Amino acid sequence: MGRKLASLVTILIISLAVLPMLGAGPSQAKPPQPFGPDSFSGQVVVQGQLALRGMQLYACIDNCEVYLSVPVRISQGGMYNQLVVSPPDRALVGHPILFYLSNEFGRIQADEVVDFEGATQIFTHNLNFKDPVPFPTATPTITPTASLPAPGDPSVTAIPRMALILGGVTLLAGSGVLLILRRRAA
Repeated sequence: MGRKLASLVTILIISLAVLPMLGAGPSQAKPPQPFGPDSFSGQVVVQGQLALRGMQLYACIDNCEVYLSVPVRISQGGMYNQLVVSPPDRALVGHPILFYLSNEFGRIQADEVVDFEGATQIFTHNLNFKDPVPFPTATPTITPTASLPAPGDPSVTAIPRMALILGGVTLLAGSGVLLILRRRAA
């Protein structure tokens, strides 16, 4: 009986040792998820006014350093269509998308931020901008000003002497012309 009991205990121990391994197999990673572009359409409002036709709207992920979309133009009524956000890296799913409105003088950022879903869907998303649209800065016009000599300049003391000498020469020349004209008249 001792031998049968030893065999039974051995079989029981081996069975218990093998039991946890029955469900073991190669680990399987999460199956690849569908990944595609997100597309946005909607209306753009800048400080309570509809955005001007012809301005450009684009989207960025991670401050435009990682991904910058192809810009779309604002149409009549401040509308934009088919702003496609399609980064090449699947790891960007869940990262924030920032929207920018730009013209030739700069850009402003929208108040709204959405996460990139990579869901191959079209979203209607109205955008609001609290900052004003960039405009050219005025270049100051330079008006010429009179140039005065600096205090202590030796030419300052020479000016009155030169004026007296020039005045004396003019007085003598004028007197000479008058004398010549009187002699010819007589």
